[in-house]
Amino acid sequence: MRLIRVVAKHFVAGFETDGVVRRAAPILKKLIGQSDDTARKVIAQFGWKASVIDEWDHSVANFQAPRHASHRESPMPRKAR
Repeated sequence: MRLIRVVAKHFVAGFETDGVVRRAAPILKKLIGQSDDTARKVIAQFGWKASVIDEWDHSVANFQAPRHASHRESPMPRKAR
């Protein structure tokens, strides 16, 4: 499975493919089930750019979101009053 990054003027999104698009960001959902050739044609038709993300580990187990002391505590510093 490969991860493809699609960059457009107003969004950046991705999809997974093994020759056929298996999963995609919501904005690219119409590509699901399409061949890589069809996905390339759609991407070119809209003038988007696509690239393969190398060394992508798609296991969710390796992802850890940053944790904060409480859900109410913002990671952004407060403004001085």
